[in-house]
Amino acid sequence: MNVTLTDYYENLVQKLVKQGRYLDQNEAVRAGLRLLETMEQLPLPAALHQSWIDEALASGPAEPKTRADWDALKERVLNRR
Repeated sequence: MNVTLTDYYENLVQKLVKQGRYLDQNEAVRAGLRLLETMEQLPLPAALHQSWIDEALASGPAEPKTRADWDALKERVLNRR
């Protein structure tokens, strides 16, 4: 397989090799492909959202919040500033 890189990516790969981050250009490209493979294995956003919905539904009915609950939440948010 032959791969053609744009000047930008070719310069990036050369720079990374020159910095000692990778032994050679092939190793740098393989690292990029491994990252791509990892990203491709992540759930799609719709699937991720559905898993959150399923988890929420499985957790049982919601409980009403008291004034003290809301005050505590407000305090936590305001203290982040």
